[in-house]
Amino acid sequence: MSLHATSVGSPAWGSGTVVALDREEAVRHRLATLFARWGYRRVRTPLWEEAGPPLLEVFPETALCRFVDPSGRVLALRPDHTLAVARWAAPRFRGPDPWRLSYIDAVYRRDPRDGRFHAVTQAGVELLGLPAPAGDVELLGLVLDALDGLGLGGTLPDGPATPVRVTVGHVGVLQAVLASHGVDGTAAGTILAALVRRDRVALRRELEATLGAAATARLYPVLVRSLPPDAAREWLAEQDGEAAAGLAATLEAVGRLFGAKQVARIRVEPGLVRDLQYYTGLVVEVFAGRRRIAAGGRYDGLLARFGGQGPAVGLAFDVEAVAEATAMEAAADPHAVVAMGAAVGERGGAAGTPDPDPGPAARELRDAVAPAIGPSPTRARGGAAHGGATRAGGSGPQAAWDGTVGRSTSTGDESGPPPAAQGAGAPIDYLVAGPAPSAGAGPEDARWAVTARLWEEARRLRAQGASAVVMAGLAGEEQAAAAARRLGCLRLLWLDGTRRVLRMAWPAGEPPDA
Repeated sequence: MSLHATSVGSPAWGSGTVVALDREEAVRHRLATLFARWGYRRVRTPLWEEAGPPLLEVFPETALCRFVDPSGRVLALRPDHTLAVARWAAPRFRGPDPWRLSYIDAVYRRDPRDGRFHAVTQAGVELLGLPAPAGDVELLGLVLDALDGLGLGGTLPDGPATPVRVTVGHVGVLQAVLASHGVDGTAAGTILAALVRRDRVALRRELEATLGAAATARLYPVLVRSLPPDAAREWLAEQDGEAAAGLAATLEAVGRLFGAKQVARIRVEPGLVRDLQYYTGLVVEVFAGRRRIAAGGRYDGLLARFGGQGPAVGLAFDVEAVAEATAMEAAADPHAVVAMGAAVGERGGAAGTPDPDPGPAARELRDAVAPAIGPSPTRARGGAAHGGATRAGGSGPQAAWDGTVGRSTSTGDESGPPPAAQGAGAPIDYLVAGPAPSAGAGPEDARWAVTARLWEEARRLRAQGASAVVMAGLAGEEQAAAAARRLGCLRLLWLDGTRRVLRMAWPAGEPPDA
């Protein structure tokens, strides 16, 4: 569908002259802009790779579009971005600070309906080095922000008021539920296969063959239910294990940091499982009507397959599916703006004026990733930022997260300075930072107030076209200023509940590389 040039203003995406783009190109641009404003750095992965381990550990040979090169190697067109990013990052990423990477490109997969290979354009993000629940909270916040920016916050004409929904599950929670009912081994595999296909008839048949009618009557409703967040947290509180506590902590944090309206879009499905075998924790699928438009999850063991280390989480949007959903949304609303375009003349330095130096740490990561980096889709700043989760009581490291963001625990050593390659190639406009809430200091709402304010300020800055990274859990303003300089941030916005300080990260007259 071709779109006409017009002028569009949006509080989430700024305003400006809009160039004529087809709807898919507009989706690409909007997602690229969003990723950059959240601090994600674009990478480009190889179009093909060798069709051997570990690729065959995830995809069967029949799912790969294979060919033989002149030297006799069996190659396959890229079937998955996450594997390609993990393969590239594993020998380079060492923590303790996370890397935020994004991509917009095609993958090639066989359509099971007709056996033909199809190119599917994916726009996605990978957050390396930030464990759950902090990394999961950021990913869900980005997804909810993207739905707003794409105009998919309402309902679609697919039956009576079908909402766009974010479905969430957890590999560990599902495994614990099955184990508590005595399901394991081969039986668990057949049940998981039915869940992947969302085949309820096959699911009930496999459960009855394994457990009998009485046990099936108890387990089947659990596996097919879809719970709103509050009900899900009550159910998770009744479950044993660290995985349930971690998912409950994630849901609580999303509600406190992003608001009741946003969290209301989330549904928790205990039986949700992805068809890729590398997921280890959170799993996410986003639906517009009956069409899945995005999917992802946590894959803490994938970097290790390529000789690396560290937790990771990511998600990819299906660009064509999103474009179709936005077309349906426009058709459902006669007052909707038909043109969905990209603003030209993005904010940034004046014409002919180079961007400020991003700082030494940022330059080193830029040099490390230069062969894989594509041109920035907008002048919006992108970058990698610090982050991590700290324990605040409970039964395990994920049991109760209070919003504190420190460093990743992937290396086990958090006392030293961060490695050099932790910044990004372009400067980040703002580091929004503050202290950690004090354990036991007043009511829960008061303890979360400062961290919630950090995220609110970051949202406000992104809506104005800036890029912003959030860091909570810092000891003081000077520590935050040092972090801003290390990351190549231009400005520091410090909020501690009593003061609001905006300052340049670099002292006047001091060159960024001093």
